[in-house]
Amino acid sequence: MNRENLILEIEHEKLLNEFLIYCSGSLGSVKMDEIIKKVNNSRVVSKFMFEAERINQKLSADDFLGCIHSSRSFFFSKAETISIATIVLLKKWNYLIGEPKNISNNIYLNKPVGCNYLK
Repeated sequence: MNRENLILEIEHEKLLNEFLIYCSGSLGSVKMDEIIKKVNNSRVVSKFMFEAERINQKLSADDFLGCIHSSRSFFFSKAETISIATIVLLKKWNYLIGEPKNISNNIYLNKPVGCNYLK
């Protein structure tokens, strides 16, 4: 099995949790808690979640990233902070919208950005 297909088959929760644990060790738990708090308290994220629930369909990586980039809390943040915030938003969307509405799965969540071989 090639690397891309292996990544697609891994449980997304394990992948995301491992990444967040790694980041927590790298940045510190205080910084991680700050990022999570900013995502959860952002008005832009609240609007995004409301609209995502309304349209009830899969979103692209650009949608999640665009949401974080448009939040004032992350205007001057480093790329790693933006990445972590985007993953936190993805987890939030999946937990509240994707899974309950059956519009997400491991392959969708693990598909690399720009990957066109699986739609």
